[in-house]
Amino acid sequence: MSRTLTTAVETSFGAASAFDPDYPDKLPYASMAVSIKNNRRALVVLAKAEQGELHWMSADRGVLVTRNGRLVRTVGLPENLVRTDFLGADFFEEGGLPGNGPLARKRLIDIAPGNRFGMVVEATLTRGPRERITIHKRQYDTVRLDEKCVVPHLSWEFSNTYWVDGQGMVWRSVQHTAPGAPAIEMEVTKPAKV
Repeated sequence: MSRTLTTAVETSFGAASAFDPDYPDKLPYASMAVSIKNNRRALVVLAKAEQGELHWMSADRGVLVTRNGRLVRTVGLPENLVRTDFLGADFFEEGGLPGNGPLARKRLIDIAPGNRFGMVVEATLTRGPRERITIHKRQYDTVRLDEKCVVPHLSWEFSNTYWVDGQGMVWRSVQHTAPGAPAIEMEVTKPAKV
């Protein structure tokens, strides 16, 4: 790839929205607004839906793969999340919102380069307050979910945040994919109908 998603976002965009707010509605494809390091948002479109995973592609062919709103794979970043395997059900598999108490889960991740395979992520999800969020011109009633994660083998701790509606749709999230990579902020501008 001549330019990665990170390079495209960091070099091509500034501080404001990179596309017309009406543009996603005009597209025949599902889309998300993505930003890295608080740069201007880039639009990614749904390129493929396969076995519960949505493959979102940028103009430079960078790919973010989500499952129920969670990033499970990336292509085209300096450090890629190559694979995610859940040890039991993920927090978001059943739809709807989790209960009020904290939930603990584990998953395995592979990160490249560096041959970091089978790294255990110990995650605890807690339910935060109800929040009304605005994505472009639309408002959504959501609950903020905070996920505290530890990867003991890498001495890496991080937090992900998700804004989820009552049906379990993740409308906005801030997620980490690798120890040396900045968080990826995503907003669903036009949901997938799969």
